Amino acid sequence: MNAPDTTGVPDYASLLRLDGTRYLVLGAGQGIGRQSAHALAANGAQVICVDLDQARVEAVVAELGPAATAWTGDITQAAAVKRLVEHTSERFGTLTGVVDIVGMAVPRDIAQMTEEIWDQQFDISLRHVMLIMREALPLMAGVSGASFTFVSSVSALYGSAHNSAYGAAKAALVSLVRSAAVEFGPLQVRVNAVSPGIIWTPRFAEILGDEGRRANDENTPLGHIAQPSEIASAILFLASRMSGHITGQVVVVDGGVNAKFPYPAVNMVRK
Repeated sequence: MNAPDTTGVPDYASLLRLDGTRYLVLGAGQGIGRQSAHALAANGAQVICVDLDQARVEAVVAELGPAATAWTGDITQAAAVKRLVEHTSERFGTLTGVVDIVGMAVPRDIAQMTEEIWDQQFDISLRHVMLIMREALPLMAGVSGASFTFVSSVSALYGSAHNSAYGAAKAALVSLVRSAAVEFGPLQVRVNAVSPGIIWTPRFAEILGDEGRRANDENTPLGHIAQPSEIASAILFLASRMSGHITGQVVVVDGGVNAKFPYPAVNMVRK
């Protein structure tokens, strides 16, 4: 058997370039989705920005210019996902990638959980993921650099009071990502996820306030909670050829919080 050729040096700078590629960004109207659309378009991708809020998604498309178009619909519904993929097929023919930001926690104690809230959390965080995988895969199979990139949460990895439905749905998303990576690998389609910690979005700003932000900044080894652009940077890496041999993985982006010893009151320094 001949030894593999390890002497070639790739053009590393080009691996982040997305010229000639085509992406769907689901949940592109604000926050991480808006930043992800900017990151993809800035590196040469054509982007269909998808959101339930028409005004927001059209504003993002206006920011991006000719690299982007808008599509409005409720992607938790199978019929809407089917229409979206049909629209994508008509516009692009094939598809390089899907970046999916969709999901929002509805805090509720388990003792006060309703079936409606439970089902809504799984629909918005998990069910639609299966739908977009199922419908978009035929447009992506065999396409160079094809990838699905999803947003999970550190809630999938750790227990959190009042957040059981969201955490369970995001944990199931992680399992689905791994299974899909195994199924789609022979088609050369990668599947990965990003798990953010707390992100400084308008929603978290309202929840935390200035005092809450200071407390979480102090709890973060890097000294600050994430900006949406810092999550989008990880998504760009996973969506690009720079991560070409990475699939079935979850990248935690939380400033190092998950790396800390979980009992801060214990002094581990020997006297």
